[in-house]
Amino acid sequence: MISVRMKVGAILAGLLVILSSVTLTSTAYAVQPFDNADVADAGLAELGTSRPTGWNQPGECIKSVQRWVAEAGGSFGGGGVISGYGNSGAQEVSLSSAVTGDVIQYTNANGNDQDWSHAHTMVVITNHGNGRFDIVQSNSPAGSGLVTRADNTVPAPAAGWILRVWRFGTVHSGLVPNRVALLTSDSQVFAKDDLAGGNWLDQNTAAPSVDVGGRRIALINPAGRVYAKDHLGAGGWLDQGAAASKVVVGFGGRLFIVTPDGWVYGKDDITSVGAWLNQGAQAIDVAVGLDRVAIVTPCGAIYAKTNLDNGGWIQQSDCYTATDVEVSSTGRVAFIRTDGAVFAKDTITGPGGWLDQNATATQLKLGANRLLILTPDSHVYAKDHLGAGGWIDQGAAAAQVAISDQGRLLLRNSANQVYAKDTITPGGWLDQGAVAISIAA
Repeated sequence: MISVRMKVGAILAGLLVILSSVTLTSTAYAVQPFDNADVADAGLAELGTSRPTGWNQPGECIKSVQRWVAEAGGSFGGGGVISGYGNSGAQEVSLSSAVTGDVIQYTNANGNDQDWSHAHTMVVITNHGNGRFDIVQSNSPAGSGLVTRADNTVPAPAAGWILRVWRFGTVHSGLVPNRVALLTSDSQVFAKDDLAGGNWLDQNTAAPSVDVGGRRIALINPAGRVYAKDHLGAGGWLDQGAAASKVVVGFGGRLFIVTPDGWVYGKDDITSVGAWLNQGAQAIDVAVGLDRVAIVTPCGAIYAKTNLDNGGWIQQSDCYTATDVEVSSTGRVAFIRTDGAVFAKDTITGPGGWLDQNATATQLKLGANRLLILTPDSHVYAKDHLGAGGWIDQGAAAAQVAISDQGRLLLRNSANQVYAKDTITPGGWLDQGAVAISIAA
């Protein structure tokens, strides 16, 4: 289990001001503290699989949805065809307002909570409007226990039956939540989306390395193999059919790896094993934003591109330049020079154009247009603009820093305690109620 502790030491208080230069995800409605869309992702991860059917069996439609809610990090307990939702604190919403991860349930119009004769349960993937949906469901055809997907579906309960729509998780108005992850002292992976203390969800696996991009989490397991998933909750990891020394995930979910022999491969789809595309380059470091990817070659030169095809790399610097490169969700590229100096730019049309950021760092992270560094004396600084200076002292010392795609700051201090915040005004760090050996965002 994750360690929950009392706060140690004082963290300077700061104004919680959302800066206009960074768009942070806002919450439309929170029922349980997990991303509602993860319910659909958990269902999609089981496409084509089948399970036993019958009373209370895992292949039944509602039992599958209960499993998907749990895998997403929520709770959908027992009860009748109606009361099970109320007992679990689900929020009823209209069919027209249904979003990804909402649950459509057929129930008897007379309100009989124990009538399962024509009940069916499905999860929304996409609401196309005009009553048509892309859905994922189990036990369709009836008795098969098969998980299937049906696009352009018009939900149609039997005569005398109605449909009701239920929401278990948090719906975000932004593209993705501020997902972050950590490794505990025994290398167990935990993750969450919110800023409150605690609420870490066990991902039911151990790993020496983990990365997060958008809603996607990827890891390298102890055997050196790559696994990934798009939902928040225990299990559901998909084998990616590759070994790697490094894996990174972009804002849109694009994966890149550096193989043990130094070659770079990439892919977008994690539902199939393998299908990695050779990028025609070797690297000692790789970073990805939305579609922009940058590498540091074995000689220390930086190259970048925006496609997933073999080759197409554009040289950004000479050899013996960089030890680390980072790319933000907006495409900003930055690196730490061999002497520790930080440089950044927004274009990759060719060499040059790098702007000296007037700072020396041992760690560098980017999220949206935000730059976050750890200085040689272990102090944390951040800023939202591109150009010399302007760094803001974050009022904390750290052993490691991380930043989400949308600019949430995360640190692990010398006692391995984890803190986070959404602004770059001094102080204001919030205790995340965890002890970790590594953090990722």
